Amino acid sequence: MNTHLAASLLLLGKLAFAIEPPLLEVLQATGVDSRGMVQASRHPRAADFESALLRGYSGRLLQVYRWEQNYLHRATGRPPAPAFLILTKQQGGFAKFGFSLDGRPQPDAAYVDLHQAKRIHGYGAMDQIFPHELAHIILIRASSAPGGGGSNQHHAIGVRTDPVQAFHEGFAEHCQVLAINDPDADPHTRDLARDAYLNRYAAPILRNYAREISAERTIPGRWRLTFFAWSNIVEGIMRYHAVRANAYAWEPEIPGRISAYNDYLLRNLLPGTPGGKPKPAAVMLSTEGVVSAFFYRWTQKPELRNTYRSAAYYQQFGASPEEVRPLENCYLKLIHAMAQGKPRTTADLIRAYKREFPDEASAVDAVVNDVLLGQPLPDSPQIWLANDGFHTGTGLIDQFRVAPLVHTFDLNAASHADLIGVPGVDAALASAILARVPYARLQDLQRVPGVTPALLARFEKMSSAMQALASEGEAGDSPGVAAILLSFAWRVLLTILAVWIACALLYWRIRKATVSRAVAAGLAAAVVGIVAGWGIDGNPLTQLLALVPLPGFRSTCGTGITAVAAVLLLCALPCASIALWRTRSTSAASRVLAAWALASLPAALLSWPW
Repeated sequence: MNTHLAASLLLLGKLAFAIEPPLLEVLQATGVDSRGMVQASRHPRAADFESALLRGYSGRLLQVYRWEQNYLHRATGRPPAPAFLILTKQQGGFAKFGFSLDGRPQPDAAYVDLHQAKRIHGYGAMDQIFPHELAHIILIRASSAPGGGGSNQHHAIGVRTDPVQAFHEGFAEHCQVLAINDPDADPHTRDLARDAYLNRYAAPILRNYAREISAERTIPGRWRLTFFAWSNIVEGIMRYHAVRANAYAWEPEIPGRISAYNDYLLRNLLPGTPGGKPKPAAVMLSTEGVVSAFFYRWTQKPELRNTYRSAAYYQQFGASPEEVRPLENCYLKLIHAMAQGKPRTTADLIRAYKREFPDEASAVDAVVNDVLLGQPLPDSPQIWLANDGFHTGTGLIDQFRVAPLVHTFDLNAASHADLIGVPGVDAALASAILARVPYARLQDLQRVPGVTPALLARFEKMSSAMQALASEGEAGDSPGVAAILLSFAWRVLLTILAVWIACALLYWRIRKATVSRAVAAGLAAAVVGIVAGWGIDGNPLTQLLALVPLPGFRSTCGTGITAVAAVLLLCALPCASIALWRTRSTSAASRVLAAWALASLPAALLSWPW
């Protein structure tokens, strides 16, 4: 009897061990404890979120995360746990560690922090951002290294930062492409792959922004003044379309005579033109858009997807070859290379992978050759410089440098904008310096014709400034967004005020109305014209005007034509009809129409992409 009891207890123990925790738990933030740790509890609608995130690519990555935990359990002793999603009131998405669940501290537990009102559909929706943040956790768990490595530039899809930051962000961002492409994704998400949104929305905006920045107008134009409203939408679109095309591996078209800051803005926002001039490989691997394209193409490479290892290899992950699909197979091999090589950069991971799987080296080299446009993997030292003679804003959204940052860059991954921002370096000398990259040490600059001893001393001073900046821990500091948004607000208000005055004067010039009527008409013309002309992402007014079957209307919503049409349709025609009804005079009605038409011009001129 005792033998049977012991056998039964052993069996129950095995069954209990075999019952794994769920793949995902969705929580809600209920507060913050005295240590700054988020307090959480089960979300009342957890089942709805879990059912949405356990399907498609997100579900695949959740299984990969569980297998990674099984793999790392031997080294860390940390038992597998669910992937936690905590919905908070903090804007954005973050990969974090340590929270308290129902009063029980879990200081080492990883979780994804998303805003409680995160969109369910569209670019950047929850089923794309959750796997993005989960990929950060997978990478950090495997490599034991957080991101961050030299640059103080706030990251974005096209911004050249540094190889460490680009590695972490690019690895996470490729997940958004695969989330949209997954055959089991939510239908709304799958539809994004077939949507012509890039050409219909993002491409014209980028083209008009570039035209406006290149003109270097003293008064900021529509696209710069509304950057905060459209940039996030365009970023989401480019994370899919531009990454698939590897567009950030190519140099964008930059006008020859613009300021260093405007050059910087365009180079870090615009995708390049495939078939044009390739960026240097070191710049590519410091740009998350290129690193994202690299991992996207890696996961699509048949030789890397379909080359399986032994059954014992998959047993490390608590899996068998039969249950590991090709995409997941890619990730398990990447996790193994990360755990063994502890890479900090994309180049580190490539080398570690080839050491672990030498039989796949040729397939890896083919992906490298494809993404880097035939250039070899860079192997040059990083030479970081801090140019206190050139300041950027805190992120591209800080268009007017309200929160300025000393510009930092790696000489061996420098752009034209980096170098012409250095006092004493003109366009020709910048090109000469770039032509001789890479440099083994900073002093090698003296071999470049035109680099004087005084200029070399300036570069050496920039190197010392970078060391001081790094030791002070200033790299990566980011002041509040409120001050940056306030800078947009007051500029927009001043612009509206100027347009209001101009509209009122023009209306009064034709109508000879009372001052109060001219002021009211000017305000109406300014507001209606600017709202229509600056309409972002198709507000109802621009959508209505886009239906007008006239040449130019279908694709010019948000231009001066739309501003004039809006004022005529919403202000001029009703007022002229009233004047005609009251006076029975066509001349009076015509004068009203002419006054409104003239009053619409200031808003139209401001909205037109000159």
